[in-house]
Amino acid sequence: AGNKYPLILFLHGAGERGTDGKRQMTLGLGPVVKQQAHTFPAIVVFPQCEDLQGRYLTGWLADGRDAKRALKILEEVEQNYSTDPQRRILTGWSMGGYGTWSIANQDPSRWSAILPLAGGGETEWSEQLKDAPIWAFHGEADGAIRPQQSRRMVAALTAASGKPRYTEIPGAEHDITGIVYSNENVVKWMLDPEAAVPTTLSLDADSGIAVETPFVPAMHLKGAATVRLGNKMLDAMAMSVPELLPEDMLAGAIDDIS
Repeated sequence: AGNKYPLILFLHGAGERGTDGKRQMTLGLGPVVKQQAHTFPAIVVFPQCEDLQGRYLTGWLADGRDAKRALKILEEVEQNYSTDPQRRILTGWSMGGYGTWSIANQDPSRWSAILPLAGGGETEWSEQLKDAPIWAFHGEADGAIRPQQSRRMVAALTAASGKPRYTEIPGAEHDITGIVYSNENVVKWMLDPEAAVPTTLSLDADSGIAVETPFVPAMHLKGAATVRLGNKMLDAMAMSVPELLPEDMLAGAIDDIS
């Protein structure tokens, strides 16, 4: 109680949605905090998006149920823990990056620092956000959410006389969370956006955070092909396939795989 701790609200990506209360800490900021459990300089709140039916980039948008619940959780933490109201940080990745832009636009003055990773938003938000301390990140080779989404937001803010920071990490793909959150300069900026820190981030072998559970393939499919589909096509398939297939094909079971 003698200290006032900075408070970070982290919004996870679409793959961590659910109700188990754990998955949202397995990717993104969670592994970084766990690795630095005794030294990480802030209290971090990890809400979980429970909506499994909505479009995957809309789960944390400010007008949605899960975003409102996340803010109520944040308020509860502030009531029960010794936090610093002048250092309240908002960040998120992928679906959470979109949510970060959206929630920040709703009330920019609430946040001392805003860090959207691999996200995007509406360029008309620039007038509302132009004075907010924003540092956006994106992987140059991101094939899931194109870096143009971050570029256009930063360009709109700059055109509105804002001074956002933007780091596009050369060669990096969609998951840039380990690179970004484990960087000392990023953490330093989160705690003090006036700090003079460089925008370049290293992509060396030590810049990421190791995943605890190694990937083990369950089977190999000979002669398999891959098809890359855009977001609109995936949405169309998700909506249409259940209407096209017989009902008895929409459920089934397979044996356990060890």
